[in-house]
Amino acid sequence: MSTLELKEQLISKINITNEDYILEGLLKLWEFESNNSAIYKFNDEQRSRIKESQEQFARGEFYTEEEADKITEQWLNG
Repeated sequence: MSTLELKEQLISKINITNEDYILEGLLKLWEFESNNSAIYKFNDEQRSRIKESQEQFARGEFYTEEEADKITEQWLNG
């Protein structure tokens, strides 16, 4: 699909929706994707959790995408 076709489809869908949450979500996504220089400020708990996650990753304590998909599928069908 060409860029022009994608734009036309998006514009069409935006014009027919009356759902604020969809429009707000699209706007947030657009702003996030177009703001490459965003600076994120984390509180102490968030920094602690990030550090913990980095340490878990370094120890090999993580799931592959395939493993995570399988676990999620089992959970959804459980």
